[in-house]
Amino acid sequence: MNLNCRYGPDSAYLYAWGLDEGRTATLDGRNYNSTWLWVQPWDALFHCWVTASGATPNVEYSAVPVVYPPLLTNPSVAPPKGVSASRSGSSVTIRWSPAQPSVQLGYLIEARICSGGFPLDVAITITSTSYTLSDATSCSAESYGQVRVQNKLGYSTAVKVSWP
Repeated sequence: MNLNCRYGPDSAYLYAWGLDEGRTATLDGRNYNSTWLWVQPWDALFHCWVTASGATPNVEYSAVPVVYPPLLTNPSVAPPKGVSASRSGSSVTIRWSPAQPSVQLGYLIEARICSGGFPLDVAITITSTSYTLSDATSCSAESYGQVRVQNKLGYSTAVKVSWP
């Protein structure tokens, strides 16, 4: 089947380009639970992420390293300003100032939260300037997050959230 090649390992990330059925690519990485694969199509200069359920690799996923390469950014997309967070019990609300209007303006939150006693990586795309995550305090791993501006030109650099 045709696959959407994305900038990150989740459907929340921007679409980079499409991969037609039968197209080959080098498999250079995967996310921690092997649901997304980091590939470089044979005729492309850049890597992208495809859903593992639509790919047919010729190796076992356990033989492929877990990777989290940096997200490609565009210097013409300004990062968010005024990023802050507050906690009320297990709810963490992240806020920031609106970015300058642009075509396809949105925000990307990337975070590691505690859910069911285990750390969970999440990616959320929204158009508003605040979002509340559920983050239990029962994990031994530390929670964290960052916010980016996204538009038709790509992503800004990330602004780390001072996690409460």
